Amino acid sequence: MLFMHSWQKVLQGKQTLTTRPVRGCYVTNRTYAIRKERCGKPIGRIRITEIFTKRSAGRISDEDILQEGFKSKKSFEDAYAARFGRDAVYQPVWCFRFELVESYLSEKEIAGEPVGIRTAIINSYHLGKNVLKDSVLEILQHSFLSLAYGAAFGMRRKNCMPIKDMNALLEKWKSVIVGLATAHDKDEEDAFEAQVNDLLTPLLTARTKEVREFFDLLMAALKEDQSVPYFVWRSLEFYGSAFKLLPDEGIIRLKKQLATEIAEIVEQDVLPDFKDAMIKALMWRDGDRLEAIKTAALEAKAKGGKIELKGRESCLFLEVSRGRGKKKEVVQV
Repeated sequence: MLFMHSWQKVLQGKQTLTTRPVRGCYVTNRTYAIRKERCGKPIGRIRITEIFTKRSAGRISDEDILQEGFKSKKSFEDAYAARFGRDAVYQPVWCFRFELVESYLSEKEIAGEPVGIRTAIINSYHLGKNVLKDSVLEILQHSFLSLAYGAAFGMRRKNCMPIKDMNALLEKWKSVIVGLATAHDKDEEDAFEAQVNDLLTPLLTARTKEVREFFDLLMAALKEDQSVPYFVWRSLEFYGSAFKLLPDEGIIRLKKQLATEIAEIVEQDVLPDFKDAMIKALMWRDGDRLEAIKTAALEAKAKGGKIELKGRESCLFLEVSRGRGKKKEVVQV
């Protein structure tokens, strides 16, 4: 996780919350490398303990502002605006509460003071060891956590496709995972990375049950192969816990049924509040987006386009279609 402007506070334990305009692929109870520049070497690790949302950065509580490492709401908003733009202060945000697991830098290095040669040598070993570990973890995070995400949403598709040749896919994934972790140079790494998207496709269109079965087989194959380094299969085993958190299809069907029953019970009662609720939700959106939605809605009314309210993954979206072949305007309510 990038802390370009506040990494010292994080390593000193003065910051335990970070607010951002996008969620990314972060999950709770996982550790992530701390970086002070993009693609830079890790300087420590944090564990995310909680993820929550706010309607805007300006809605964050005074207590959370202190955990961000700021003394006042104004200083926090100014810093947030400098990083993401002034309009971003009034848009929805994701908040990540975390705890410091480990710092790879000494107190002098954090403070920017010169260090002795012995300290530098000791730290170089420590950093080298963790750079190797982090590189493998990131490879697995980007491939298998995205796979877990895809499985969670893909399993609800009506036309799930079974994996045609589990063993062949297994051998290809095994080769790519080991190759990414042990590639000798950038060209070799790029060659393996180029295969990932194609290998993800059959898994993202399979049912969750098959994905779990595939992961167990892959885990067993990596463990049994004596040529596979320990840090490769152990890192994959660590991230494998993400698959255990995915709800099975029976639970999804039950929750959909409960959601349907709730909607039917409250539908007539909430209709009188609908207009006011939508006004209060939309008024916090970006002005340009609201203008685009308004224009599209007027065109749809005049030309017979569709205006729909849709629910997806705990959110409501207002979708306006101007007609066939034209781009939809979508805004989260």
